[in-house]
Amino acid sequence: MRTIDVPTPEPCFELRFTSIAINGHAYAFPCDSHGNVHVDALGDCERDSYLFARACVGFELYFPVIRAAAIH
Repeated sequence: MRTIDVPTPEPCFELRFTSIAINGHAYAFPCDSHGNVHVDALGDCERDSYLFARACVGFELYFPVIRAAAIH
């Protein structure tokens, strides 16, 4: 019998921007373990929200954090 090494998939991560003013409000986007978001893979609405969140850092949103995404 032959054994094949199958690479373990990288865990799913999200880049999370939490609201400064509204408790519990946040934007979260899929990313890799380094926080890189594949913008071209986002839908139009999600891409607009991502660009909005990035523009609001320090004003309406905290700096984003990378965290393991919840498995649905």
